[in-house]
Amino acid sequence: MFMRKMVLLFAIAVAANAGPITWTLSDAVFGDGGTAVGSFVYDASIQTVLSYSILTSGGNETDFPPFLFQNGAPNNIGVSVAPGPDYISFYSNFTNGNPNGLDLRLGPVSGLTDAGGVVDLDLSDSVQCYNCSPFRLFVSGQMIAEEAAVPEPSTVALTLLPLALGVILARRHRNTVLRKVMQAGLKSQ
Repeated sequence: MFMRKMVLLFAIAVAANAGPITWTLSDAVFGDGGTAVGSFVYDASIQTVLSYSILTSGGNETDFPPFLFQNGAPNNIGVSVAPGPDYISFYSNFTNGNPNGLDLRLGPVSGLTDAGGVVDLDLSDSVQCYNCSPFRLFVSGQMIAEEAAVPEPSTVALTLLPLALGVILARRHRNTVLRKVMQAGLKSQ
């Protein structure tokens, strides 16, 4: 029974470590030859982008001059995630003479999970635009992430050590109390 509890606690400790992972753009090319390079940190459990840094450049730089989508950088106003996620949109108030700000939308062909892996961009739904006009679609691209980090054995051991010691001390105390009760019962006879 004790061993089952320890295995369960180990599994919980490992599962609890799954969390935000970094997705990096790979071969993300627009139809005009421009590119998008960079990454974002996504937490699948709460479907939230925690940080991002993506540079778009090249191609039609008259309409789409180089721009850094990065939380906290000038002209950046935020990010939103459509459930699934169906797409992730990075927003700016950079207008370049247009009535609307420049946006970058990345649409994965399948949901992003904390398992990592490789997810292709949905080329019909991944775009850079000023509220859709003018716009440029991606013609290739993937989002690549490492598998969620699994704690090193030493980290797991350090996490579980206080619990294991507590269990051992509680058992010792219980055994000491039982031994004293039994000895007291034998002396009284």
